[in-house]
Amino acid sequence: MDLQEPRIKISPEQDRYSFDIHKSPVFSISAKPNCVVCVEVTNDSQLFNKSKLRNVENFFSSFLGSETVEGTDIDTDEEGNAEYTLAMDPWNILAGRQSIKLYYRALVIDPENSNREKKQLTVLASSLKDLDWQKASSIEVFSSSEEEIEYDMMEEARVPYQKGQELYKQKKYEAALEEFIKAKEIVNRGNIEYWLSYSYLQLALECAKRALGHPTSSEKVKREIKQIIDLLEPVLE
Repeated sequence: MDLQEPRIKISPEQDRYSFDIHKSPVFSISAKPNCVVCVEVTNDSQLFNKSKLRNVENFFSSFLGSETVEGTDIDTDEEGNAEYTLAMDPWNILAGRQSIKLYYRALVIDPENSNREKKQLTVLASSLKDLDWQKASSIEVFSSSEEEIEYDMMEEARVPYQKGQELYKQKKYEAALEEFIKAKEIVNRGNIEYWLSYSYLQLALECAKRALGHPTSSEKVKREIKQIIDLLEPVLE
């Protein structure tokens, strides 16, 4: 049998999802044509490799179902494509009303040799092997409007932030500083403060070097400036 490892993604493709008690994620799966696939979703990726720790609070299998959701066969079409909408009960249980990451994978299964009552799956191919649980695809679920607004602000700040990094690499520290200040005005984050501090330090070093070579600087000023340069250069190398 020619097995093709299935591929799975959220539809539309995204890495964050706003929690909605009335609307759950849709998964797009591509695999071998005319086969049966299963979608597994968990709030702890280790459970892909630790089946004994799974329960209704942390894991859901579309094929096996749960006490409140009947298991289902997801059939791929002649081109090997299928869609699956996560059932509302597991969505509300797994994601709840909190910020959390959900991990997911797709399995190609043999339905004839799988048993729903005994919670047994015969897996023919998988988008993620059990031992590779750390590489599991995920989606970040956020629950409040405040978090959604904050995420939008972070996206807006990304443009000046990345521009500032590029300018910094080009040693255009003053221009980089201006971009980091713009980013901070949108959203205050530690990584922005980090680049702000280094931009200020680079500008301080440039000023110190100019002062050291300035014809009007006294010997006392030059000695103090030299100490500043000796302090900054190892940090900024």
